[in-house]
Amino acid sequence: MKKQRPRVALMVESSRVYGRELLRGVALFARTRANWSLLHHEMTLDSGMPDWLRNANIAGVIARVDGNTVGPLRKLRVPIVDVRCDRAYPGIPQVETDNQRVAELAFGHLWERGFRRFAFCGFRFAAYSEARLSYFRQFASDAKCPLSEYRSEGRPNEPLTTIEKSGMLDVEGMSAWLSSLERPTGLFVCNDIRGQQVLNACQTLGLAVPDDIGVIGVDDNDTICQLCDPPLSSVRPDAASVGYRAAEILHAAMAGSSPEREIEYVPPTTVIERSSTRVIAVEDRELARVCRFIRQHACD
Repeated sequence: MKKQRPRVALMVESSRVYGRELLRGVALFARTRANWSLLHHEMTLDSGMPDWLRNANIAGVIARVDGNTVGPLRKLRVPIVDVRCDRAYPGIPQVETDNQRVAELAFGHLWERGFRRFAFCGFRFAAYSEARLSYFRQFASDAKCPLSEYRSEGRPNEPLTTIEKSGMLDVEGMSAWLSSLERPTGLFVCNDIRGQQVLNACQTLGLAVPDDIGVIGVDDNDTICQLCDPPLSSVRPDAASVGYRAAEILHAAMAGSSPEREIEYVPPTTVIERSSTRVIAVEDRELARVCRFIRQHACD
């Protein structure tokens, strides 16, 4: 009798580039290192646990775990690996992008372009945003550079997609903050979604990007980055390696092994530079205007 392949459920959104890369990494492991049957359906980041999963006879789960799904997932009584990492869940190993290294790459990129004043724009109560702010704040402090911070308000335990959408309604407060920034300032936004919101506000305010404000995001979502005006520079995470490592940990757990660490961090790969930071920052505002004019009209 042919042995049945282990069935592994993937509760990971395909609506975001990060989620799609996670799935790509899991699929690579399943093809090359294991003989899994992968179960997945279209979902968004904050989707609950699907009903079919309760009777799917699965051997393990890789999921973007949150407070609403952790209970139902535990009831399945199979190994779980979390690739969202909003908070710690006892007994559930986690694999996460190294947000310290993300902030370091963003700070270093802005520093190399001559910025010596910095700003951060994110979302309150979004765990990844708070982590990136904390590390970016430390890098600015170590360099003895001023840092201005702005986060849209939210509520604890609110769905992340709701928190991020709130930034679209926070135009007045964010615009007032952007207008108050000294020029030039290097601005790190918590992700590309926030970057698009910031660049739209800069365009409305008539702020010159990247001469007045250089903006860099996270995720390297090529669609969102190209929709921005100017196109958004971004730190590219290695989400495929996050997914691959999560699959390795799940494979070991399904064989009865316990992970050595509760959480593992995977460093991002690089910064993808686009027009939002393609500049050499200068303090003299008249010289900055001249440089901007030359850059815009050099080929006329």
